[in-house]
Amino acid sequence: MTDVTAAPVPQSIFDAQAPIYRAAGYRVVPIGPGTKYPAIHQGFGSYIPLVGWPTSNVTDPQPGAGVGLICGDPLVACDIDSDDEAMGVELIDALTDGTGTVITKIGKRGQTLLLRPPAGVTVKSRKFLINGSTAFEMLAEGRQTVLPPTIHPDLKAPYRWGNGATPYNTELKDIAVLRPDWEERVEAVLAKHGYEPEPPKSEQRTFDETSPFFQINRQCGTRACRFRKPFPHQFVEMPSALAFARLVREVRTSQPANVGVTRTSNKIC
Repeated sequence: MTDVTAAPVPQSIFDAQAPIYRAAGYRVVPIGPGTKYPAIHQGFGSYIPLVGWPTSNVTDPQPGAGVGLICGDPLVACDIDSDDEAMGVELIDALTDGTGTVITKIGKRGQTLLLRPPAGVTVKSRKFLINGSTAFEMLAEGRQTVLPPTIHPDLKAPYRWGNGATPYNTELKDIAVLRPDWEERVEAVLAKHGYEPEPPKSEQRTFDETSPFFQINRQCGTRACRFRKPFPHQFVEMPSALAFARLVREVRTSQPANVGVTRTSNKIC
């Protein structure tokens, strides 16, 4: 009888890169295949949202997964979400004082700067809008950003480093520090391009992308059922109640004991 041996599972981007990033001092998280969001492998190629990912430490193999940086400490991500080169240069000057090394990564549009937070200052995540569209976003504690060479889901090509500086050739201590007054400086730059201050915090709706409900809601949107409209060849996507119920069940029992994940709560509401 011929022995049948299962073919080895190819090492994913997360499996290969996570140890390197961790050795450099970065906190990293697996990114679900074909997405930009933290997820955990459940076997047979199935992924579900990784609840509690800001404090996770996944070390098990994650087939097909990309890798993301958990922002806050030791690095924040400054996302310039525009291809306007002049505005980009102004924003870089607003964020750094020219000392140290700025690491940049490039995806679909603009670029993202990785910087050290200033000593003694708590950097908060914040989004700046111009005419309803994001022009700049600060990603700090509780947020993550996808790292190269993860495949961008829209481009079907890897994220890439932008200026030659990478975690492989730049130590954390040499990375540039974010200006303490970065918010006022960024507002001043964006005001020249149509930015208007947001309403007071009490008038804004806030969304916690790390919450189980947010993740379940997003996943239900991606696992939608298709219903035919009255007109031929037209479809509308509607969330599946069955998919939603299944995801609630998955999240409540989402983390296997051996993935090194710190579970914050099983409560969904």
